[in-house]
Amino acid sequence: MENKEVSERERWEVEKAFRDREIKIRESEVQISMQEHRSSQWRNPLVLAILAAAIAAGGNAIVAIVNGNLQRDLEDQKSEQTRILEVIKVGGNPDKAAENLDFLLKAGLIRNSAQSGTLSKYLSERKPGTGASLPSAGSTTDPDNNSVNKAASEKAARNILKLLSEKKYADLWDGQISDWFKLKKNKDAFVADMTIGRSQLGELSASELVSAEGTNYDPSTGYKGPIYSVTFINTYTSGKYFERLVVIKEKDGDFRLAGIWGSTVESPR
Repeated sequence: MENKEVSERERWEVEKAFRDREIKIRESEVQISMQEHRSSQWRNPLVLAILAAAIAAGGNAIVAIVNGNLQRDLEDQKSEQTRILEVIKVGGNPDKAAENLDFLLKAGLIRNSAQSGTLSKYLSERKPGTGASLPSAGSTTDPDNNSVNKAASEKAARNILKLLSEKKYADLWDGQISDWFKLKKNKDAFVADMTIGRSQLGELSASELVSAEGTNYDPSTGYKGPIYSVTFINTYTSGKYFERLVVIKEKDGDFRLAGIWGSTVESPR
């Protein structure tokens, strides 16, 4: 009888040990399965695609922020340059123009450090009765009192606009870009900027000359000599735009491009 009980107890212990091992094996299988499941989630093509999209979106957001800041800085600089041109339209009175420029600086309306530095230097070195000024609205005052300069500047601006509309940026650089401008940019960079920047405009279908205003000095750059700001309203496939071409008279007597700015007149219907 005792041997029988021992035998049953041994069998129970063997069965218990077997069940314990079986439970441990199942636990290991479950753990491995969970690890594989977690790992497979990251290898899933959909998950990878979502992650890639998220990374790309993050990168695009950073690029958008940087571009937005650069665009805002550019717009601020353009606004300041326009403001400078407006306050020196005092009918050929350089002292009044200097007073207005000084007001802009003291009022904090010129925040670009390069422009404010140039203006401060100009004002400190200017002698009474000399300096930059533009004709007031309705005035016929012209740099050097020479209407020939105005006509020549308008003709040069039209030729430049024609090359721009034909996308002949290399030809424009070779024949119509001023030496002053070439000191600040090289040909390849200019052609690339024009190609990219004007790619969305489309074809030029109409152009109207709005104004041509001249001076003999630009306080924002320190340039001295006949300078004309020639403004057009141009109609492109993408809409109407103001385009201002700044041309300067060089040593050979020809006007060439020193700067170009544009802004939207209205959106296409």
